[in-house]
Amino acid sequence: MPLSCAKSFHLAINGTELVIGEVTDIMVDQQAVRKDGYIDIESLETITLSGLDSYHTSQRLARLAYAKPQKPLSNLSLDGEEDEI
Repeated sequence: MPLSCAKSFHLAINGTELVIGEVTDIMVDQQAVRKDGYIDIESLETITLSGLDSYHTSQRLARLAYAKPQKPLSNLSLDGEEDEI
């Protein structure tokens, strides 16, 4: 199973369950996997879902390096190479 239940919490405030899942497997066209492991979902022409009935396409705004104190912000190429902004 590519998804497992990591934890579940009963929310007394509204009688619902908060379920936290763990993704254990991803099946993706290998052409979308960049050399640093980044999955270029735009190249797969994926769609996303929000709520119950709203569908969207994705548009990458940027890839950014992990934020670190005392380090300037930097862009990443699709292959993960840094370029200081």
